[in-house]
Amino acid sequence: MQVLRENVDLSEIDRKKLTSDCKFVKRKSGQIDLVRCYGPVKVFDYYWDRGISILKIWHAGGSRNPKFQQSELN
Repeated sequence: MQVLRENVDLSEIDRKKLTSDCKFVKRKSGQIDLVRCYGPVKVFDYYWDRGISILKIWHAGGSRNPKFQQSELN
C-alpha cells in the first residue's frame, strides 16, 4: 500500500493518467487521499493501524497497467 498524495482536489486529478490499482480514500475529516493498492482491505488496515477513521474507499478510474506504467500526478 502506498499513499501517492494526501488531501487531493478531485477536479485537479487526471484520472486517465492513473494506474488501475489507484483508489481514493475519504477520511472522516473530509480529506481525500489518493493511494495505490490492489485491495481495499489493505487500505482499510493501513488507516486503521494509524487511528484514522475513513468513510469511503473507491476506485480512482485509472486505466494504465500498473505492471508497465507509473501513475502521473500533476
